Amino acid sequence: MSRLATPDYIIANYDAFQSLLPSILAEHHGQFALLRERQIVEYFSTAGDAYKAGKQLFSDGQFSIQEVVAEPLDLGFFSHAVH
Repeated sequence: MSRLATPDYIIANYDAFQSLLPSILAEHHGQFALLRERQIVEYFSTAGDAYKAGKQLFSDGQFSIQEVVAEPLDLGFFSHAVH
């Protein structure tokens, strides 16, 4: 999915994550952040756990997940949450 076709909430969450990354990297390295409305909701040890929590918390599917690493990655399905 290109950035042009990516829903606005995913772009906003990704941009917010990038700005927060320097302050969370040391404490949460390797964890997966669940994001909603430009906020980190919670951290999880696996992407699957973060996805399950996102589906339970946000029935509209408007959340995204990013691994806390030095260079944020496109996690495909997980960072482009399903509708």
